[in-house]
Amino acid sequence: MDTGCGADRTFSIKRKMNGIFYFIDIYPDFTIFAVVLASSALQLLIGNSVEAVLLSVSLMLPTLVVTLPANVLMKRVFKAKRPEQYYKNVRGKTVFEGSFPSFHSHFSAGEATTYIAGIALYSPEKVHLIATLLAITIASLSSVVVAYSRIALKMHHSIDVLGGFVLGVATGFAVSYAAVAVWSRIPLIYHIAMIVVFVNVVFLLSEKLRKIRSVTLE
Repeated sequence: MDTGCGADRTFSIKRKMNGIFYFIDIYPDFTIFAVVLASSALQLLIGNSVEAVLLSVSLMLPTLVVTLPANVLMKRVFKAKRPEQYYKNVRGKTVFEGSFPSFHSHFSAGEATTYIAGIALYSPEKVHLIATLLAITIASLSSVVVAYSRIALKMHHSIDVLGGFVLGVATGFAVSYAAVAVWSRIPLIYHIAMIVVFVNVVFLLSEKLRKIRSVTLE
């Protein structure tokens, strides 16, 4: 029996998946924005309100504000070493260098949870169920893909990714719960401003890491 074709197909699929994972690693900002835009567009297509979408996306800023220092602090406390990685020379050049917990996993799970909670809390009753299920499907899937990519690229150990994922979910719920009493009372113009700030912070963080990685990959 000739198994060459099956092996070649498996190798091709794995290579394509790794290509996607590398893209997520080098362009996390683009990945985040693409997922948020796609999910928000679908929310509007099913009849969800612009206000609910804006409130859900703007809630991602305080989650980032909490996640960033918490993750860096935990990396400093645990001082866990990363596995061998394709840009291992980055060590010592970034605050995210520690292995536990995975920042990508922590951040993506936190933002996914926050977005889902926002949609669930602020969507109109007539589309509440389908809007929430749609948010859960897209946000959860994207978060799982990001988390798995960290293991596939040998950037983190499984425990780092699992720990980051759990912390992210906890962070998302905590931020959503803390903001629920006041978030819908804030004028929409401020929510738009928070989204602009979020976009710029994510871009700047990603750009800095992208420059470091591009040097080590040459």
